[in-house]
Amino acid sequence: FALHQARQAGYEVSGPVLGDAVGRLAELYVLAETSDHDRAWAAYALALIGRPDVVRRGREGDGVQELIRAADRAPLAVRALTCLALHALGETAAARGQLDALWGAARQSEDIIHWEAGGGDYWRSPDSETTALALSAACRLTPDDPRLAKVARWLLVTRRGDRWYSTRDTAFVLYALADYLPLTGEATPDFTATVAVDGERLLSRRFTRADVIRPEVVIPVPTEHLTPGSTVQVAIDREGAGALYYTLELDQYVPADLDRPLVSGTGITIERDYRLVTTRAQAGETLRREAVGDARTQFRSGEVIEVTLTVHSERAHEYMVLEDPLPAGCEILDRGRVPIWEWDSWWADQVVRDELMAFALRDLPAGTRTLSYRMKAQVPGQYTAMPTAAWNMYDPRVRATGAADEVVILP
Repeated sequence: FALHQARQAGYEVSGPVLGDAVGRLAELYVLAETSDHDRAWAAYALALIGRPDVVRRGREGDGVQELIRAADRAPLAVRALTCLALHALGETAAARGQLDALWGAARQSEDIIHWEAGGGDYWRSPDSETTALALSAACRLTPDDPRLAKVARWLLVTRRGDRWYSTRDTAFVLYALADYLPLTGEATPDFTATVAVDGERLLSRRFTRADVIRPEVVIPVPTEHLTPGSTVQVAIDREGAGALYYTLELDQYVPADLDRPLVSGTGITIERDYRLVTTRAQAGETLRREAVGDARTQFRSGEVIEVTLTVHSERAHEYMVLEDPLPAGCEILDRGRVPIWEWDSWWADQVVRDELMAFALRDLPAGTRTLSYRMKAQVPGQYTAMPTAAWNMYDPRVRATGAADEVVILP
């Protein structure tokens, strides 16, 4: 699917690479252990890439009926994917049947419509992804349906800052909105928007076609409008042709006790300790550096520190991110001593930033795991190392943090 999207966007895609990918996907498509979700997803990709024969043949010789039977028993995301696959195969009547079933399962109110995931992997098909897939299918089969606007409105209402639920569903929502955009005439706006807060005009701006691909306009509200107990009145007016979308956001920052780990109910706890790294040599051995002594938080400028992160989880998780902020005045040297059999099986990658070290954990098994890396104390001073944090890339509700540490670097 990714290679197809790249090619459709005008990027050069290697023929042999694409051929190998299609061949492997065709093999996976007929495996008995392939889930209904993955088979519908693969059917859609294979139909798009020009291999409808694999889908039509299926596992038992009638791939179209196999897809339909699976959609009848699976979560709504599978039905939406099946609808897209059938449309790409040219099976218009069957695709419309799936779309009718989707509309029958939709959650509708006066202004918005959406679909609930209804099972499946918690990270793979949240409501936003399921709704996005259904919107894409409806845009292709019934582009004049007036209900499409209500679906798009729900997607916009549920956006969280610059994303939706995760990186994955954000991509699907953008695909769906790209399908919806040409149907509305929104690509050629010509209007003036005026925004006022408590009667004070904060913006008056004309929007044209050139603004479609520009970043959204952010309007900070002066703090004098946000006094305790007050009511803030926001007025947004539009004159001209085109659709205007807006989002109101309120961020609140409250004091926190950084010395205590966050109790999140996820069953994940994180501990961090710092140890001095010294160079040791024994008879017949080469020089090597290793962490010695007890954990400590006071070091001298120039000393090497080994940071050990211990993560305990009551149950297994997938696609976790572990971020460890540095105490200012320190710089990362390397990722530490992690045996090949450790990182190769449960963590996928590490990313070094100016202010933190991050690990991508493909699988976090139940139990206790440790990771380590090394940094060098450089600038003397007293610093706060913010808490280590872990969260799920595809389910941000799964989150845990450790405690902060005060680190002193002496001259």
